[in-house]
Amino acid sequence: MLDVAIVGGGPAGLCMGHALQRAVPGLQLQVFERVNSYRPAGAGVGMAQCGLRAVQAINPALCKEWQDMTLTIPEVLEFDSTGKHLNTRQLPPVAKAEGGGLAGWSHCLNDGPPSFAGKMSWRSRAPWKEGLPEWGTGAWQYFGGNRIGFIYPIPGGQTVVALAADATIAAERGVHYEPAVVLKNKDVAASVQSSAGHGSGAEALERAKRVFADYAPEVQHILELMDPSTVLERGMYERGPEFFQDGSVWGHGSVTLIGDAAHPLCPTGMGMSMAMESCAELAWHIQQGGINAESLRAYERSRLPRVRTFVENETARYKSAFQESGADGRLHVPKLSKEDYAAFQNSKEFHAL
Repeated sequence: MLDVAIVGGGPAGLCMGHALQRAVPGLQLQVFERVNSYRPAGAGVGMAQCGLRAVQAINPALCKEWQDMTLTIPEVLEFDSTGKHLNTRQLPPVAKAEGGGLAGWSHCLNDGPPSFAGKMSWRSRAPWKEGLPEWGTGAWQYFGGNRIGFIYPIPGGQTVVALAADATIAAERGVHYEPAVVLKNKDVAASVQSSAGHGSGAEALERAKRVFADYAPEVQHILELMDPSTVLERGMYERGPEFFQDGSVWGHGSVTLIGDAAHPLCPTGMGMSMAMESCAELAWHIQQGGINAESLRAYERSRLPRVRTFVENETARYKSAFQESGADGRLHVPKLSKEDYAAFQNSKEFHAL
């Protein structure tokens, strides 16, 4: 008989299973995943210092293994929508190395489907060519004009490309997206980056080219280099800060949520770190209090204030990236200053399992 069932075999689900086995040796658990196998695609994830510290608390050997197989980006070169260089931003250690589920929230809490964020995204891989960001030198970020782009190198002579656009801008260019919130069997949109829509392949690539036809030349260039088989087109779905007020819950009885199912964000590079934090926190509460409803509620109470701050700041940061950036081109975080937010991110200590 199973002690724990984990629904979803993405990074959060797999890490949660590992963390629980370390927290409670001999625990009987199983991870359930609807996808039969994993394949390379045009997506990447970022891991901030707080996420790495959470993995360190779960298993130091796992943390080292992840660090050894990823790229640390030392800086980001920021450009406007015309390709003009605006700023070079130094980063603390952030590893760049894929989606997350929202369906769990609706099933657990019965509070309706997620909200369409009004954005579309395209992700892909392209072979590295002269003129693209080189290994170890940093990443390129483009923003403004209600569209954004993020380009960075990964091992194996490849470059990851993440593009996003406001759905109204895409529609003006003849690319329409119909938010698909209700799916077959009355399921809700299954992911923060929902697969509903045109999905993948050559058709999705052509749609991206139309949306970014008048964007920065470098972005148009890399669109020509993209491997159509790795192109993913997605709509963005989210839970806003109003879902994380005092008294909010992420489950009931013997059910709780982790990762994007608990705290979904449009992609800003913090989703993976937040998921790893939740894995470390939940495993510790179960280690201390046992496998019972009170341990789950204690985990939820401990996470809520921190998650609310993340959601408020990351949502504001993501939305600001689509606007024309002004004189210095630096993204702003309206809720906390850049320094205060960095201090908040890195102030969390995790209990070793």
